[in-house]
Amino acid sequence: MRKKMTAIAMTLVMTVGMLAGCGVSGGTESAAGTEKASAEKSEEGSAEKTQIKIAAAMPTTGNARFVTDGKIFKSYCEEKGYQYTDQFAENDVATQIQQIEGFISGGYDAIIVCPVDGAGVSSAVKKARDAGIKIVSFDRMVMDTEVDYYATFDNVGVGTKDAEYIVEKLDLDNTSDNKTYNVEIFTGDIADNNALLGYQGAMEVLQPYIDSGKVVVKSGQTEYEQVVTTGWDSGEAQKRMENLLSSYYQDEKVDAVLTTYANLALGCITALKSAGYGTDDKPLPITTSQDAEIAACKSILAGELSMSILKDDRMLCPIAIDMAVAAVKGEEYQVNDTETYDNGTGPLKTYKGEITTFDIDNFKEVVYDSGFLTEEDLQ
Repeated sequence: MRKKMTAIAMTLVMTVGMLAGCGVSGGTESAAGTEKASAEKSEEGSAEKTQIKIAAAMPTTGNARFVTDGKIFKSYCEEKGYQYTDQFAENDVATQIQQIEGFISGGYDAIIVCPVDGAGVSSAVKKARDAGIKIVSFDRMVMDTEVDYYATFDNVGVGTKDAEYIVEKLDLDNTSDNKTYNVEIFTGDIADNNALLGYQGAMEVLQPYIDSGKVVVKSGQTEYEQVVTTGWDSGEAQKRMENLLSSYYQDEKVDAVLTTYANLALGCITALKSAGYGTDDKPLPITTSQDAEIAACKSILAGELSMSILKDDRMLCPIAIDMAVAAVKGEEYQVNDTETYDNGTGPLKTYKGEITTFDIDNFKEVVYDSGFLTEEDLQ
């Protein structure tokens, strides 16, 4: 806002100066002509501030985080003077393709794409690129076609931190303990590359314990295709957990559930509570997640969900906008990763944001003290 006011002040000073100069040189016609030129220049400057048109193609309003992202995008663009709009595809790839094509015909300079299906939208994204529109892949990776930049978090790290939390809380590295622990695994939609990355990070940590027999996955469902959840949907996770409990845990209990998203975790917790978990005699298992959404935070405070991972989009959303603007202007945005992420066209120019694990012990520090949420938000 300070930059905008400074720019306006400078324009006024220049205009006044030019008019004063015209008065000295004499002649009403000269002054009028200069005033007209100054007005035209002012209009041109105003046009420059709003000429960059940015659109965001978002996957769903069913994920509270993406709704918040849209609000942050809008607020930041208003602050900077860019035109902005967004559309949500409600997890339907055909709808998202139509929305991207609408942005193409609408004359947008840049599109931020958080895909429903990273491969499914590639043809529409290529069409946008061919039309000269700049593309920033946001959070989820657009696959198999070039993009200008990728703004994301450490999604492998999400799975790694989830698994490390289970290792710590079950004390799996205590070699004097011969006990085995039952763990089940859930990740997100098979069309979302982030689900695969999170799974890979988790299994890199868990696999040695599975191989040694310290961790037992009684369902035997450890392959990626076996642990995905359509649409990252809470109801789908609940149904799968109900099936696992009735099929494999009639006489034993689940010690931990590794999920890589709050919706999945909360669906699993609902199934577990229905099966009698959540009492002193049968406590809920350690359950992991990501995204510090309100429902997840409330569940942690209630002593149900064990932990989550904060991915602070207050930082990442403005970066995605700045990437888009830099691409439109033909400038280079300074990224921090040019090797990790490859969408099939080669390594992407990526800004990878940090992630923070939190549970009840550091909840206040991570969630409240950082300003991410307030106590009133969780009432």
